[in-house]
Amino acid sequence: MIGAMIFLKFRFFDRANPIQSADYKWLIDECFWDFSSNSTFVGSLNEQEEEWNAIVNTLTREVNGSYLLLGVVADQSPFIGAAINLEWLCTQIDSLETIKQKVSAVADNWLSESSIFKLKYRLFQQEYFMTTQKQLLKKNYFFQFLYDFIVDIQINKVFKEPQNFKIVEFRKIQEIEKELVKNIEIPIIPVREMARMAGMSVSKFKLLFFEIYGESPHQYILDKKLLYARKLLQTGQYSITQIAYKLGYNHPSGFTRIYKKKFNSPPSEI
Repeated sequence: MIGAMIFLKFRFFDRANPIQSADYKWLIDECFWDFSSNSTFVGSLNEQEEEWNAIVNTLTREVNGSYLLLGVVADQSPFIGAAINLEWLCTQIDSLETIKQKVSAVADNWLSESSIFKLKYRLFQQEYFMTTQKQLLKKNYFFQFLYDFIVDIQINKVFKEPQNFKIVEFRKIQEIEKELVKNIEIPIIPVREMARMAGMSVSKFKLLFFEIYGESPHQYILDKKLLYARKLLQTGQYSITQIAYKLGYNHPSGFTRIYKKKFNSPPSEI
């Protein structure tokens, strides 16, 4: 799945009189679910590979109203979709015209291998097949998906205005920081990879990152790791060796040395 092509597809539709088929309730319960209580957002996650057109046909047949359907389509992966009520969406973004103008650009941006969207999607897929809390994970992912889509529409709208360049760049860096902290247990990725994810040169990324967080990217994430390590040590549930490996260190001695430099005492003194 990691190497699979991932696409964000979209379709606008308007259904005033949906057909109430005999299997309507099953479709809503099993294929689609209303996670806003009033059909503002309708989600879909099908663990069997589905054709995009089949999902579109089902949704347009069963759901009443004007919607934008977004679908994440990937080879050998479940179909993920979200139908967003256009009346509600226009309260978040200034007009339907803006939405229609910008949605294609957002879909193109999300195709980039370095996009935050793809990183979040792949992490979601990994978690989904391992967790026993699938319903909670699905809802969490869909709300994050919805948030990212709306923010990207807003960013795309102002992207060509020079005074907003820095706002857009700060937003990209903040999204990357959020993902790095969320996955604090993995080894620190090179700064050049962070810069590539943000679509910036290494020098520009480092400069803007320091402007936001007051530290270099590597030092900032390292400090977060060490604070997390101290928190784990304080629980008394993990040995120093376990924590070192948990945070991606190959040798506990390396972890101990860096920890002592940060806190002026070895981890054994917790």
